[in-house]
Amino acid sequence: SSLTPRMIILAKLASETFSKDNSPMGSLDPRPENFRKSLKVQDLTPKSLDDPLDISELTRFTQDLNMSLSHRNLSLESSLHIKECTICEAPKFDYSSSGQVGDLKLHEFPRSGPGVRPIAPCAHLICSECLLEHITALLRDGWFHELDRTPWIWCPFDDCEEFLDIDHEFRLAKILYQIGCQDVPSEIARHGLGMKNMKRKLSLSPRPSPLALEISEELHAHLESRNVMNSFFDPRFQDLPADTDGRIPAFSAGPVSKFNIDRDGETVSVPIFLKFLKRKTASNGRTCSGCVDLRCDVDYGSLEDWTETCRDFTGDWMWKILVFSEKMAEACGHVMDFCNDCVANSIKAQIETFGLVVTERISCPSEGCSRKLSYDEVKLYANKESAERYDRYLLLKSLSQLPNFRWCGRAECENGEVYEEKDTEVTCGACGYRMCYKHQMPWHEGLSCEEYESVKEFGDPLFQATQNWISENSKPCPGKNCGALIEKGGGCFHMTCSACLHEFCWECLADWRRPHPRVPGIYTSVNHKEDCSF
Repeated sequence: SSLTPRMIILAKLASETFSKDNSPMGSLDPRPENFRKSLKVQDLTPKSLDDPLDISELTRFTQDLNMSLSHRNLSLESSLHIKECTICEAPKFDYSSSGQVGDLKLHEFPRSGPGVRPIAPCAHLICSECLLEHITALLRDGWFHELDRTPWIWCPFDDCEEFLDIDHEFRLAKILYQIGCQDVPSEIARHGLGMKNMKRKLSLSPRPSPLALEISEELHAHLESRNVMNSFFDPRFQDLPADTDGRIPAFSAGPVSKFNIDRDGETVSVPIFLKFLKRKTASNGRTCSGCVDLRCDVDYGSLEDWTETCRDFTGDWMWKILVFSEKMAEACGHVMDFCNDCVANSIKAQIETFGLVVTERISCPSEGCSRKLSYDEVKLYANKESAERYDRYLLLKSLSQLPNFRWCGRAECENGEVYEEKDTEVTCGACGYRMCYKHQMPWHEGLSCEEYESVKEFGDPLFQATQNWISENSKPCPGKNCGALIEKGGGCFHMTCSACLHEFCWECLADWRRPHPRVPGIYTSVNHKEDCSF
């Protein structure tokens, strides 16, 4: 037989309704594990209402049901009504307002007591099964959407914007027991971990947007489904060994960092819990050639697998979240032996070494690889300060092609600016150095440009003094078609022309690129002149 206790009770209730035979039933104690053994009404619970019964069990239950009703001279109609759940739209048992509710505990719409409004704040009837499914689902990942709201478990009815009256764990436990949860302690533990993870996100500044929280939930669930991330409730993160004082360390969600993910043409800064990513074992780790540390990367499979995993979550996060610079390795064609941190340090060192001419010189740090990094690669792996400095150098390089652009004449300054052509005396916005816009030299104090040119033309002593100063303190750039006068400041004899970026030796004017190879620290004097100290 496919009959269930629910069917028997419904049939009995229907029979009483039509016959007007007023007879409820006795008190039932929720003990689901006993019902299949006893088949008695006193052991029947909402959870066992839909257990299938064979012919023998059906006969025993029906006999006990009839005996219980006749013994107390009660009827089902006086204690039960059939109502529809707002969520699943299935018919369920509910209190009868005039009946002796305490005699029958088969009500499937949770309330705080007789005559009390339903648990849902909107007063819609929601059955225990739907409410349990809703609450347990939120305890798994609902905390992603809330940051500092208590209570934070919202009503399962779609059109209701209110929250369930669950502001502490005791209240949550009481409701879970009422709606038939089989493992209340585990659900309470989930609630506690969710609250701690929620607080971890609160520490982020600025706080994630609602869209970022939504994407974060989707991404974590997706990575878990792809076996790249552990569950937030994995026992290994909770069952921690005691410390030397015998105390169990408190659960920590670990670092939460924000990464850029593209969504509908918008770049969203999304929080990711790095602690829960699955890592390769030490035997499958890789030693970084920079910091010489053994590093265990995310266990993402092959690059093809990782690309497929991230297909619906594009953005630079998919490369920044890894330990090694696999995006570079893909372009270089070799195994990347530098971690992201060391690649960032290498980019920073190259920017500091080459200065303004670095824009086309940043290369892969791996030994034997001379591939120049693209703009996107530099921006991906450089730290914030290096990336900003790199962008500034690119801007200056572009602006330097304009006819009214002037480099600062001070040797220690890397600044350059676009000035109005009508200007004569200009001042560097970075260091305050005063220059002549027209003659591209230190400002000729006390002389206008016309007076300065007149002095040069008619041999005024000031003209010769200026020429002597220029001769003693500057040299023309030996770069092709350049000849810009350069003043040497403090520091070494390695000079870089601000106008054409030609590099040369201050003492003998030799081309520095030939005696100065790409790899820092290796020099040769072959191309210097004989009287040069190099």
